Amino acid sequence: MPRKRDKGNGGSPGVLVCDRINLNESGVGQRLLEVLQELVVSGEATVRELRVVDRYYFSVSGPPIAAEPGWYIICDGAHRPLYVGTAGDLNYRLNDQEGTLDGFAAWGRLSDPERNFIKRLVSNGFLDTLSAVIVPERKLRTRLNIEAPLSKRDRANVEKFLNIFRSHVVMSRVKPTGQERV
Repeated sequence: MPRKRDKGNGGSPGVLVCDRINLNESGVGQRLLEVLQELVVSGEATVRELRVVDRYYFSVSGPPIAAEPGWYIICDGAHRPLYVGTAGDLNYRLNDQEGTLDGFAAWGRLSDPERNFIKRLVSNGFLDTLSAVIVPERKLRTRLNIEAPLSKRDRANVEKFLNIFRSHVVMSRVKPTGQERV
């Protein structure tokens, strides 16, 4: 039997806790998936090579990423999505030594986040190349006609949604033959 929730917790039984992107409403999930795919296919969600530097840090190729909120999907060399993350500042999270460290250089860690596993698997040769699909919040909001900013809850919900549908989003940039769209 479901437990009773205190109204202060925000959720009703069987209903997702959402703000402006209400994934409980019919069609919202489909529209969100379509917009994410459109951003990838159009190039508005950029794809950049992601390197592991000195075993501890991530660094993206090319010029710095805009310092804005959004989401990213780390993929292997075959474009298979490995990890989905959210960031208040995409450049800091993907291209700054402090923002990409994830405590990996600290002694006495009891466990490591998935991002550290990815770094180690690249460093030991298990994974060869990485890329990051970068989705700026501003571009998603524009396509969904939502004014700035998204709430932390909406950002977290989009991250969860992306995690569930990451293959659908990433593979929208690959032709059925396996070749990237040009």
